[in-house]
Amino acid sequence: MSSADWETEYLDCLACILNYIGEVGYRYIVMGGDFNTDFNTKHPLTNPLCSFMTDLALVNMDSELPPGTNVSFINYTSGASSLVDHFLV
Repeated sequence: MSSADWETEYLDCLACILNYIGEVGYRYIVMGGDFNTDFNTKHPLTNPLCSFMTDLALVNMDSELPPGTNVSFINYTSGASSLVDHFLV
C-alpha cells in the first residue's frame, strides 16, 4: 500500500468487511487474496488480522500448502518471494 496511513486504511477495510458480513449473515465464508501479512513474521497488522479471523471464526489455510512450501508468491526474475497470499475459510 502506498498511502502514508496505510495501516489505518487496512484496519478500516477489515472493519467494513466485518460489518458487511455481519449484515448479510453468511454462514460459510471463503476469502482469498493478498492480505499483506505473513503470519510467520512480526508485522504490525498480524494481531488485528488474527482478531478479525477470530471474530468471523475463520481459519488460515496455509497449513494446506504442499509440504515444504513456505511461500505463496514467487517472482523468478527478481528472486522475491513471500507468504502474503492466503485463503481463510
